[in-house]
Amino acid sequence: MRNLSITKTIWVYTTILINAIVLINFNKVKAQSINRNLLMQQALEAHKVREIKSEQVSFPPLQIAPVHIHTCPAVGYIVSGKCLLQVEGEEEKILNEGDSFFEPADKRILHFDNLSESDSLIFTVFYLIDKEKELVKLEKRNP
Repeated sequence: MRNLSITKTIWVYTTILINAIVLINFNKVKAQSINRNLLMQQALEAHKVREIKSEQVSFPPLQIAPVHIHTCPAVGYIVSGKCLLQVEGEEEKILNEGDSFFEPADKRILHFDNLSESDSLIFTVFYLIDKEKELVKLEKRNP
């Protein structure tokens, strides 16, 4: 009889201990909640997407991109550095580390320039491809 009482006591204490551990861990998980911050929301014209291509690009200090046109929409994120972006018909924008950007299909990108004299501009770009083969068409700048 005594062994049964000891077994019950051990079982009760074990159950209490397990419940306490679960409760402590649940509170830790709860305290580490997921946060979401809206970086960009962009309306798109109808465009079928069959593939997404992603590239990380690095511009040396003061690199000026040629005027160019994307044949598909391009969405990106500035990993580090400072950039001047201007889409034809829109205001110039200064993009800093952590900023997102959108370059629409078939519109001239007048500026995508590294503004730093000493640091590289690093960005990630995602091309929303239908069946385009050439993703960027470059124009020559006038001297």
